[in-house]
Amino acid sequence: MKTRTLSLVIALLLCSLCIQAQMQLYIANDYFKQHRYQKAISFYLGAIKRKPTLEATEKLADSYRYVKDYG
Repeated sequence: MKTRTLSLVIALLLCSLCIQAQMQLYIANDYFKQHRYQKAISFYLGAIKRKPTLEATEKLADSYRYVKDYG
């Protein structure tokens, strides 16, 4: 019984991390569409920290390019 409960808790924690990453990516994409690249950068960084994806990485790079932060 304890193993089942522990497995359920771990599964819920993993799901919540994925949902947070998706939410941050959604917000970042919204800022990106509004050409608010500086705000998008912070959300892309958060999304990549939780769950790295190609889309988030590409748009993060584009955002840095648009704000002329080449470092």
